[in-house]
Amino acid sequence: MELRTWNTREAPSPAFVAAWSARLARSPHASFALRPDFLAWDARQGRPALAVLVDDPAGVVVLRRVSGGWSCGWAWRPQMVVEAPANASMGLSDAQQHGLLAAVDAATHGALTRCYVPADTVNGQPAFAAGATFVHGLERSEDELFALFDGNRRRAVKKAAKDGWSIVEATTHEQFRGFAELQAETTRRRGVAVDPVPETVAESGVSWREWELPWMRLFVAMRDGRVGAGSGFGFLEGAAFDYRANASDVAARASGVNVALAWEALRSARAAGFRTLNWGGATEFKKNLGGERVPMWCRLGGGPVWALPNRMTLSWHRVRPQLAALWKSLGKRGAAS
Repeated sequence: MELRTWNTREAPSPAFVAAWSARLARSPHASFALRPDFLAWDARQGRPALAVLVDDPAGVVVLRRVSGGWSCGWAWRPQMVVEAPANASMGLSDAQQHGLLAAVDAATHGALTRCYVPADTVNGQPAFAAGATFVHGLERSEDELFALFDGNRRRAVKKAAKDGWSIVEATTHEQFRGFAELQAETTRRRGVAVDPVPETVAESGVSWREWELPWMRLFVAMRDGRVGAGSGFGFLEGAAFDYRANASDVAARASGVNVALAWEALRSARAAGFRTLNWGGATEFKKNLGGERVPMWCRLGGGPVWALPNRMTLSWHRVRPQLAALWKSLGKRGAAS
């Protein structure tokens, strides 16, 4: 198999960037984490990758070095996509999986691989269920998107406005830093100690100035001149809008502001011509926004030397739910005795 690849530590050829960008333009689920400028920037931060152009099926794959081998994507954001119609599901067919995973095996030359594959099933592949994400197709009208919200979520959007919250796109250092303070506060409420948020950050793209990067957008909820909540997204023009971060204070959360932020993200993404919005997970909150649930599988690959370790990994993931249920049952018995 002949592959076109780019080691993101190095400058890509113009021809590769042109072919890669053209492929992404025809892939409605391509995320900001596949952008050439993001990949080059990420490599400069010490996170290089191998970008692979695949011709059958027409798609792209990004592989990252991890301990002992390579990884592709995450359990909420795949790093393998194919060209597809605008309203196509994120899920990959058996034939698409076969072609992309064959390219992964060829590019890694038998090294250990872990690839997160969006699919209902992974027939014939050594894989375990790794998670899921919810995705909205943005070809619908605003009214149709709002109707997908459950009743409580629709009422929350109206309550947030009634309580005096306005949703705006963050553009100032004060708003960026205010959101960072909320993130720190949220982490402390969970019992985790965090360092104070720095007053100033000299370099764009670092710390709370990450929202200045050209693939980022941050929406914040404002009332009385202060930030009470925020939701941040990454994006690839004409393709996917990806949820990345959220934080809120107690008052904003009680007013339903987090739902209002989600609604503004959907409206803004649709108006800007994005084709999909990936919520980056499958929590109950995200489920009730009404998107399509996409299962994610972790496919284990590598040469013959990895066959036994991969079988052991699969066995562990198959018995882990039963062990967790047993441990929970024992805990309840102990509490009752």
